[in-house]
Amino acid sequence: MSALGTMMQRAGLLSESQVASAREFAAAHKGHLAEGILALNLADEDALVAFVASKLMIPRAEGKLLGRVPPEMAALIPAELAWRYKIIPVTVDRQRNLTLAMLDPTALAAVKAVAEHSGCYVVRAAAKASELEANLSRLFGSAEAADFDGGATHPALVPPPASAPTATPSPPRAPEPVVRRPPPISPSTVDEAQRTEPPLVRTAASRPRSWNPAFSGPTAEPVPLSAEALERFLPILQAAEDRDAITASVLDYLAAGFTRAILFVHSRDELRGHDARGPDLLVDAVRLVRIPSTGRSMFADAIKDKKPVFGPMGQRAIDRALSQALGGVQGNVLVLPIVLGSKVPLLVFAHGANKPVDPVSIMTLAEETGAALHRLIRKARDS
Repeated sequence: MSALGTMMQRAGLLSESQVASAREFAAAHKGHLAEGILALNLADEDALVAFVASKLMIPRAEGKLLGRVPPEMAALIPAELAWRYKIIPVTVDRQRNLTLAMLDPTALAAVKAVAEHSGCYVVRAAAKASELEANLSRLFGSAEAADFDGGATHPALVPPPASAPTATPSPPRAPEPVVRRPPPISPSTVDEAQRTEPPLVRTAASRPRSWNPAFSGPTAEPVPLSAEALERFLPILQAAEDRDAITASVLDYLAAGFTRAILFVHSRDELRGHDARGPDLLVDAVRLVRIPSTGRSMFADAIKDKKPVFGPMGQRAIDRALSQALGGVQGNVLVLPIVLGSKVPLLVFAHGANKPVDPVSIMTLAEETGAALHRLIRKARDS
């Protein structure tokens, strides 16, 4: 089932009655909720794609890219499946990560169906309804020829012209945090050799003098992310009585020094969004985020080495896709693996540092979080 309506309602882009009207319209015409939203002029295509890509942290599949998809790529899935979910396979890499252009990327049933049929890991991408429709016909023939009776070509579901008025403004871009930024890395300057770079872990010896500041201000409150802040935080972490309390406290601690902090659960070579902090992040949307932990990425590095990664955003395909979905990530990012024995069950991604970051404190945070989780497991076994 689609979570799109709930996401847009909680973001304040649609009212409850508008979502209900779109659902009724889509059901009456055997279409998707996204098509109902477009047909009723509740949002335009650009706004819808921008919203979904931003909230689910996925890339966009532009019309030019869809127009270059060859028939042999489309053949990875049957025509009936393509028309049913309004999806088109775009690319497959050597690790068999399949990028799938989707009308509604919140439709996890479509992701599961494609994964089972193709044997690939599915990386979702948001695409415009009109551009999908045109290329579905080009690659798979008509909906009728595909033996799909889903109202795919019903005229009432055709999106309105670009000039049509909309009742909902385009969702605003995430505010730019005020951070100390190093010069941005241009993809054009990244060569093939960078794909094998070691994890960007800052050591204590590399710390600028401004890091690890002391107490600040008349109230003697510690600067977020400093060693003093960590000292105050550790008793809270150690007193937590369940996993959710532990992870929530870690996110709160990091959110004091980063614009966004996102917690992922790691299982079966996949990172799944679980919780988040950030003014423009919706937890419901974050829980639909999926990132492969195999292949080459900052996440794979952190999981493999079981060490925090702190530095510029990576330039590999998975890293670039997340950066694009977040509206472009500038400055340093943190990838924090939480280790339990030989496994990494949890991982935190944070960016937009608005305070100096003490790497020694970050390493201690990771170790103490793992220790807190281990205590809970041991306590459960002993009880």
